[in-house]
Amino acid sequence: MKKLKYSLYFLSMVGVLGFTSCDENDVDQDYPLSGDKPVVSVSTPSVTMVESGEGSTATFNVTATKASTTTMKLKLEFLPEESTGTLDDVVIALDDTPIDFGPTGSLITIPANSLGTSFQISAVFDILPEGTETLKFRLIPVADLNSQVAEDSQIITLTINNSTSDSLVTRFDWNGDEEYLGTDNEYHALSDFDFDLEIYDEMFNVVATSYTASPEEIELASGDVPDGTYYIVPSLWTTASAEAPMLPLVFNTTLTIAKPGVFVQNIPLNGLWNSTVGGAEEGNPDAYVVAAYFVKTTVDGEAMYQLYDATNDELLAEGRMADLSAAFNNTKAKKAKAKKSLK
Repeated sequence: MKKLKYSLYFLSMVGVLGFTSCDENDVDQDYPLSGDKPVVSVSTPSVTMVESGEGSTATFNVTATKASTTTMKLKLEFLPEESTGTLDDVVIALDDTPIDFGPTGSLITIPANSLGTSFQISAVFDILPEGTETLKFRLIPVADLNSQVAEDSQIITLTINNSTSDSLVTRFDWNGDEEYLGTDNEYHALSDFDFDLEIYDEMFNVVATSYTASPEEIELASGDVPDGTYYIVPSLWTTASAEAPMLPLVFNTTLTIAKPGVFVQNIPLNGLWNSTVGGAEEGNPDAYVVAAYFVKTTVDGEAMYQLYDATNDELLAEGRMADLSAAFNNTKAKKAKAKKSLK
């Protein structure tokens, strides 16, 4: 009986010692207490920017009150509920945080034995006329949690003011990032179909083209063309550039015309082209569509544009549509020759 009691006592002591030893090993003796952590702050936690030109990029200096022997990692996390803009409005020059850091954000690192770093955020200049947008971010420590963020740097606020442009931007989109099923039983991008975008002057000379992008886009700076009337002509060049579809396709296309920051106009051109009839190379007589025209005038050094829908009879009441169609048909052969030379 005594022997049994001693054995039980020995086992219980081993368990206690083992637990104590294991607990001590699990504790990181170098883990900094809150009061000992470096305090990180941002030089300018609130910044006002513009969409383009000078002032469209902001630099943020991140400094710590003292260095750490290990890398300090922080996450810049977007707060959509507190923002009027989106992440599409900016480019953040940082890598994304790893998935194990919780909600996706941007990773800021202060190297070991260093007191700081910096990063940049740039505003994106888009064609939409917008009011002032606000984006808010939260700055929080992640990974080793070996730093803390100063109270006045925990929220970073960007205020982005709208910018305007003297250019005219024309974009022709046929949803090229979407896919269709081909006769090879594989999926292919709609961007494989060869659509084009051109702008002609009053004498029906080509003044600007976009042949190889998806969507096609032309930006005319104010000095690129003189004052006058210009015709915007999207077209389907060929369907032979893409794998034949398993089922006939009817293309949904949109022409967008904008003076960035001032006006934007979308013209739907759905159902005008399909994979069965094909494009100009397949002999389609309606491959080219005069979708719109604009009149450019310069007033006090600023380019002004008046945009017209070429399918609206009231806007073309002077009979320009008939003259346009006849003259434009005569330019198709010239255009085809020019396009082939680029292939």
